[in-house]
Amino acid sequence: MLRLVEGYCGGNDWVDNGIALLYNKCRLASIAWAMRAKSVDNVRDMFKSTWFDPREFALVMFDNRIVGCAWALIERNCRIGLCIDPYQPPWVVEEATRMLLAWARHSFEKRGARGVVTIGGWDQFGFMYRLLRRILDGVLLLEDYVATLMVYVGLKSKPSVPEGYMIKRGSMSDIPRVVEIFNKAFSIYDWFHPWDLEDARRYFERYKPILYVAVDRNGEIVGYADAMVFKAVDDRETGVVATVAVDPNHQRRGLGKALVATIVKELENKSVKRIYLDGVKGLEALYAKLGFKEYSRWIRFTTTLPSLPQSLPSYSIYTRD
Repeated sequence: MLRLVEGYCGGNDWVDNGIALLYNKCRLASIAWAMRAKSVDNVRDMFKSTWFDPREFALVMFDNRIVGCAWALIERNCRIGLCIDPYQPPWVVEEATRMLLAWARHSFEKRGARGVVTIGGWDQFGFMYRLLRRILDGVLLLEDYVATLMVYVGLKSKPSVPEGYMIKRGSMSDIPRVVEIFNKAFSIYDWFHPWDLEDARRYFERYKPILYVAVDRNGEIVGYADAMVFKAVDDRETGVVATVAVDPNHQRRGLGKALVATIVKELENKSVKRIYLDGVKGLEALYAKLGFKEYSRWIRFTTTLPSLPQSLPSYSIYTRD
């Protein structure tokens, strides 16, 4: 029998480890080489984040195993994120998905949300994509993509740094300005969620990514790029250009190109063989000029809240007592 648990917020070693294992199974069934293995410490960091709200998170248990989890986030619109264990029996996979979608609908309605909802479809034609297509068959569903996974195949010539700017290694003291630039640069997108300074500092302290910043004549940071090298869930090394952002007042001058080229060169110097980035929708041509080739797309489904499954089984509200 499947059981749904709402409101878990970390602190139980068995559950935290189970969530990490679930995420890694989902990632292994996706584009494994581009997915960082998630540790129990990563899960605990998630629960410590300023954005975390236990009302927005639920788990599905089966036979003392965590077989699924979901987020029901209210930001600019209602947004659902799902992770389902692909190695469970098909009936468990499908029932856990229906339970979590019904829970998300109930959670949104309980908090007064109405209208449309978006559902993360993971990689195009992958396990979660096919599962959601099957579960939501017959539902009016708009399919779109939010980003393109692009793999680095080599750059013939490195773009120059625009006149009046310089690129240098960043440090922890630059993080406040990095956060400010991130929030300015990406606020135009409907998937945007503001980055909190506390969360940013935790990210840089935990993962220690490579950071380069672009500085203008006045010494002000006007752009940045960060990247990291990690062990993917296929147990091999991968490098990712995690973020490239330029202050809107300094865009369209070639700073983004110069930042990407600089940080990719650093990854190459570290002998990283697999390098990728998730390019914002519409910027694929820009990244193609920088030596990246389209590999897959990250899909988003949009439907109406009443179109989601409605039957919600009895479930538990998690407490520490």
